[in-house]
Amino acid sequence: MWSKTQPCRSPICSSDLASGAAEMVRLLTKSPLPGEPKPEMLRRYYDGLRSGSEVVRQIKIADRIHNLREMPSGGVVFTERYLRDTVELMAVLEGTRGMELLRAEYAKAESAYLHRVLQGGGT
Repeated sequence: MWSKTQPCRSPICSSDLASGAAEMVRLLTKSPLPGEPKPEMLRRYYDGLRSGSEVVRQIKIADRIHNLREMPSGGVVFTERYLRDTVELMAVLEGTRGMELLRAEYAKAESAYLHRVLQGGGT
């Protein structure tokens, strides 16, 4: 069993599978470098997604679809920012299998957001 205090000693931890999984996690995680401004971190993150494997981009699509489905409880400011970020992400992921599902989920989330705002339910 792996823990933060005791390294994994299983043969799988030193295999290509483990190193491939670690690379996927690195590409899918927004981690600023020390002192790195947010715009630079995002540029580096999106460049990594663009150059990542099809599987990495599909995992990101699935993650964003899940997040859009869970978003209705978010406030207006958060939702507006998240929808804008999703448009930027869709441009990065264009051409990846699964994009049609992300576009459909985005349309639902945007429609629900607009309905909520027009009904005066935004906070």
